[in-house]
Amino acid sequence: MAKLRIEIRARPAATAELQRTVRERLTRAVGHWGSLIERMTLRFEDVNGPKGGLDTRCAIHVAISGLAPLQVELVGADRGRAFAAVAPKFERAVRKLLEKRERAAGRASVSTRPGPRPTEPSPSLIGRREGRGAANEQLARDRPDKARRDAIVDTAQPGVSASDRVAGGGHSARRNARKSRTGMTVTLEDSLTRPSRKSTRKSKNRAKVSQGKERTALAKALSPTSRARRGRAARGQP
Repeated sequence: MAKLRIEIRARPAATAELQRTVRERLTRAVGHWGSLIERMTLRFEDVNGPKGGLDTRCAIHVAISGLAPLQVELVGADRGRAFAAVAPKFERAVRKLLEKRERAAGRASVSTRPGPRPTEPSPSLIGRREGRGAANEQLARDRPDKARRDAIVDTAQPGVSASDRVAGGGHSARRNARKSRTGMTVTLEDSLTRPSRKSTRKSKNRAKVSQGKERTALAKALSPTSRARRGRAARGQP
């Protein structure tokens, strides 16, 4: 945990006990991000003067490397209560800001938990894990076995027969890839073995093939004409 640079500004100066409380609380809150935090400034200000009431403002200003400065402030009856109120709000704001930056950079969310174990590169051509970019789609549509039959399977080799020539070179995506996906209710997944299931979660309408007839029947049953007919039947009218 990196040491934080915390500057406390107040007039009159904050007591030694309050300064110690401020530094310990802020270190517990954001100390694990100390390498990203350039400096923090905490200010106490009396906003109402002799009028009293909730007149002590506590403002925490933080400069984070690569991001715009962040300031969080609240007002309390005295310095201790004002800081106690603003500290959790400040911690949430810093966490949200850093997690947003991590997501934008394509990395995992900021957390003290250990990340997932690294996995081996996938031999598949396209999918949720491999990506669905233009390059992946081109690989899925590419069929080298059409240009040269022995490009994938050489039947001259011992123990190899013509039945081993599976279209697409064993990749299910190459057998099923279509350039136009209009109206398709499933998305393209690649597998070197028998696919376990059809993926619908990332499809255009997130629907299974069987839902078409179900939706048609439901729309027919809930149409204004059908509802009116049932209403007349319930009232005994023709």
